[in-house]
Amino acid sequence: MAIHDLTKKTRASTGQRIIPLGPADNTMRVIKLEKRLDDQEQKLDKILNYYSMATTYLTLTNRVLRELNETELTSSTFSSSRGIQLLLKIL
Repeated sequence: MAIHDLTKKTRASTGQRIIPLGPADNTMRVIKLEKRLDDQEQKLDKILNYYSMATTYLTLTNRVLRELNETELTSSTFSSSRGIQLLLKIL
């Protein structure tokens, strides 16, 4: 029976890629990601402010989904929503 020391580094490939987010090489990447995140946040704020007088929560949810080019919910699919639809339903 072989005994393996799991504390030593091996040369086996896991397929995992490690991408550092530090300022050394990825400054532009981090800046672009932050800008995209800010743009999405501003877009959602605009949608929510514009449609704040929605008739029902389902209507408001569908308007947000429409702006994001996602599949809209119906009253029968609202309870079994998944993905972004589930996130909006929880919010």
